[in-house]
Amino acid sequence: MASPTTPEGRSVRAEAKEMGRFKEKKKLVFMCFLVDQRRTTRSSKPAAGICSRCGACARVADMRTTTRFCYVPVYRKTWRAIICTFCGALLKSYNR
Repeated sequence: MASPTTPEGRSVRAEAKEMGRFKEKKKLVFMCFLVDQRRTTRSSKPAAGICSRCGACARVADMRTTTRFCYVPVYRKTWRAIICTFCGALLKSYNR
């Protein structure tokens, strides 16, 4: 079975495409980037108080968060936090 044609001999699909009735399928571009954050403890010292979750001792720690894009560090933030020594829960954080 042949595709339908117009009196001029052109296909109906080609003519409809010119008139804007058919939309072309657009190709989607999918790009994958590797972004991660690393949180490291620079130094810590004992703090007065206990963890509200497990009852263990707490420590005051100077923390550094590094955001990396494709393994290249693009942002660093240094901050102070109170952390449980047993379960590692972040009890309170402070900006420096």
